[in-house]
Amino acid sequence: MLRAISSTPPESIIDDYILVPPIEAGEKFPDPEIIKWLRFNKVIYLGTGESNENAVPVRIDAPSDTSMIGRGIVAIRGKAQSEELISWSLSVSSSQGTNPENFQELISSEIAAPSGQLYLWDTTTIQSGPYILRLTVEDDFRGKIITESHVIITDETESLPLNSSSNLNNPAIPLTAE
Repeated sequence: MLRAISSTPPESIIDDYILVPPIEAGEKFPDPEIIKWLRFNKVIYLGTGESNENAVPVRIDAPSDTSMIGRGIVAIRGKAQSEELISWSLSVSSSQGTNPENFQELISSEIAAPSGQLYLWDTTTIQSGPYILRLTVEDDFRGKIITESHVIITDETESLPLNSSSNLNNPAIPLTAE
């Protein structure tokens, strides 16, 4: 569980009771033995420090939410990583229905994807219109952590340079679709 920050969408904020571990006088962090016990017993607690984007275990960086995407190969970039990762998956659904049975899995892996290219999506074979990209991380401690990006596929052809300098700075992560 992460602290909500100013850019946290309202639908992602959970009003709940969460343990805040005690910090001894003069210390900056809780006793490591307390944290070890909390994790072992799967007690949800709020960590110390400020939340930042690097602490987020799952995110879709591109295409960004509400993007218009043309026909072609679209690089889906993001992050799927957590301390106790079981697996992660990327799925797509026509936004006409958000029922999980309507989502088609594009790729899944048991290997963390710290940041970069997650998948190359061929939009030439699907109908134009609104779609939802859903990235799900299954974490042994936190459970399922989900983020979504709503995109619109247009009929225009889009040429995406896969070897652009932005892709060279963040090379593709070698993954295997299951």
